[in-house]
Amino acid sequence: MRAITHVSFSLLTLGLLSSVLHCPLSLINIIAAGFSSLLPDIDTTESTIGKVFQFISKPLDKNFGHRTITHSWIGVFGLAILCSPVYFVLPALYAAIMIGFISHLIIDCINKTGVPFFWPSETYFVVPGNPRWRIEVGSKGETILCILLVALCGLVLYINSFGLRSLASSFFATPEEAVKEYRKYANSHLMDLEVSGFNNLTQQPITRERFQIIDVLGPGSLLVRDSSGSLLSIGSGESDILHADKAVVKKVKPAKIKTKIFRFNGQDLGMILAEMNENSYLTGVLEAHTRPRYVKEDLYHFRNNEFETIHLASGIGEFSAKLEFRNATLNQVKSLAETNVSGELVCRVVE
Repeated sequence: MRAITHVSFSLLTLGLLSSVLHCPLSLINIIAAGFSSLLPDIDTTESTIGKVFQFISKPLDKNFGHRTITHSWIGVFGLAILCSPVYFVLPALYAAIMIGFISHLIIDCINKTGVPFFWPSETYFVVPGNPRWRIEVGSKGETILCILLVALCGLVLYINSFGLRSLASSFFATPEEAVKEYRKYANSHLMDLEVSGFNNLTQQPITRERFQIIDVLGPGSLLVRDSSGSLLSIGSGESDILHADKAVVKKVKPAKIKTKIFRFNGQDLGMILAEMNENSYLTGVLEAHTRPRYVKEDLYHFRNNEFETIHLASGIGEFSAKLEFRNATLNQVKSLAETNVSGELVCRVVE
């Protein structure tokens, strides 16, 4: 087979096996698989890789000939041992190398001559059994096969990069699918939600507006932030601020999610403000050692239609209040800076 056919088949194989073997389709893995798919043909000076590395191909061609040692179990195990140090440092890269090499032997089985996998045994593996259906190197049949492999390769690589669940999310475009898609990448990517629907309170329509996703509120509901910094709930429920007829998750870029726990035992809430930024979100329950009516006066006044991230309730005693935080932002806790509290908050920072 020609070089382009081997490379296409190796990338197709890599794409199909990437999730099973935990081998992400990074640029280095794709290059490794494509390059290693050419390695078995280093046993001849007529091949693309053989012309480049003639100091290897000439002695191999002279002593063993084409399609012998490098197209057998000896070549597979030899490469596996030679590249074994890579396994302990970058196991995914190691898998990509081996996938590329073995894919070469598999697709060579459909050639006229087949592959002598158990060389030096004279037994050759060929598919199909009827010689008329096998493909000759450089023939029109190989050209058709190569075009088909390139098309399938592009499709598989696209699906892997976009994600099957993302395709389902785009096709069905329901809030429930959007929640599933967000959960899949919540700890690794910043994501937006493209929404078409209407505002449940004003009944004003929205068309393909994008919001930054902050968290999951329920099976079919997401907490998002708009361009002004306001937090909104989007979903299919009547209690959501925005009703989504269509909701599609869009991966923006890789992100780092950091968490930190703040514990209070009679300190002011403001002690943590210096450690927060605009990308910080607080969740948890605190007991405020102040009467609820005083806390209510200090509590951040939520803008119309904004999601209530800080809920005030009666505390254990007459002179205390209960504060429930759910993704409260820096601006929303500033007004409570001097409130004396006890309890625990988890701060999630998205960078």
